[in-house]
Amino acid sequence: MTLGWGSHWGKSAFLKTDRGYGGLGVDVAHDPSENSNGFDPSPINMATPTSDWSRLPVLLAINLLFLMVWGFAGFGKFEDGYPGWFEEVFGKTVLGRFPGTRAAYWGIAVLEVLGAMLALGALVRLEFLGRRSPDWLLATGVLSLFVFIVLGFGEWLTKDFAGAFQLFLYFAASLLAVREVREGSPGRSA
Repeated sequence: MTLGWGSHWGKSAFLKTDRGYGGLGVDVAHDPSENSNGFDPSPINMATPTSDWSRLPVLLAINLLFLMVWGFAGFGKFEDGYPGWFEEVFGKTVLGRFPGTRAAYWGIAVLEVLGAMLALGALVRLEFLGRRSPDWLLATGVLSLFVFIVLGFGEWLTKDFAGAFQLFLYFAASLLAVREVREGSPGRSA
């Protein structure tokens, strides 16, 4: 068996054998053929994306998590209706003046249901299988970032700093999920 090194410029280093290429999952930030021996043993970027065997369950887990979070939150708001405490907590803030507490509450509910519908669409399209680009799952993640910003804004308005911190953590986890979904997508880079 003949071994050598090949690369896809700016993508990943691959082990080249007489049977073809085997992915090593190492991001390469520069062209290794610039060296005299054609291989740079210390690539600049050693970040490794999720390996191929684990990508399917990781994407499925991200998809199910977003579906669960936004499904329970959004549909729960519609089922329970507008709570009286929302006016008490936010009525004296800027939300009480614009857009109004009812509009703010129902706007959040609509965003959460939209997140659930995008996650459901990604699941129905079987995007986690990797046969098509995970556009709907990516849209779910990006929407989640903005929903957590909106929710965090409400926590800051009421000076609930512990709640704001929790939403910051949710935002950070969503950002990692967006990166993971995006990293392995065809034609995309993180």
